[in-house]
Amino acid sequence: MILLRAILIFLTPSFILRKIHTNRFSLGKRARIGFSIIISETINIGEDSQIGNGNWIQVININIGKNVFIGSLNIIRGKIIVDLSDNAELYKSNKISAPMFNIASSRFVMLDSARIAVRHIFDLTHDITIGRGVCIAGLGSQFWTHSFYYSQSSYKRVRVDKPIVIGDHCYIGSSVIVCAGVEISSGVTVGAGTCVAKNLTSPGLYVSSAIRHIGDFDVDNIISQYGKGQYKTEYEIFHS
Repeated sequence: MILLRAILIFLTPSFILRKIHTNRFSLGKRARIGFSIIISETINIGEDSQIGNGNWIQVININIGKNVFIGSLNIIRGKIIVDLSDNAELYKSNKISAPMFNIASSRFVMLDSARIAVRHIFDLTHDITIGRGVCIAGLGSQFWTHSFYYSQSSYKRVRVDKPIVIGDHCYIGSSVIVCAGVEISSGVTVGAGTCVAKNLTSPGLYVSSAIRHIGDFDVDNIISQYGKGQYKTEYEIFHS
């Protein structure tokens, strides 16, 4: 039945799918689904949300709020519950997956207006929560919720699974690695190429592999110094 519904979603125009409402499937007003495979026990998609072409989504449940955007060529698969709140955006070629050897279901959460750009990797061995207004920018960042300890005297190894939590209004640059169990405070900026292996408990800017806290980082003060932008789209642009 789930596979049959996936084929139906792939082949049927959205204006027809919007007329189908069950306790396991709903597509809100003006919501659209492109040529994507969605295999899930329950699928709930809110008003004005959009799923583009070439996505492979194979999860337990997927719940999408209003005005959510999922671009193209994303892979979301495994024993995962997906919750995307209003205005969340997942752009292109991201991989969100739980390993075949996962012992329990995990949850992938994007809160209001969180954004994920291009070609990032999210390991859902455990839960990942991305806070309100977070931007995971650029490309190539990795988020790992499991790690291994290897014995120095035998073949024994131990896997440790821990969740990742990113607070509200954080900015994560390109090629950042976030390790299992890390909690990132609200208001944090992580510079490109940084490995985050411990909790970041204070707002501010964190950079480089030898991570350090730059305490006098005030993003609002920096923005105010630029004045009026050279270009105006949904945000101001300064091009030099």
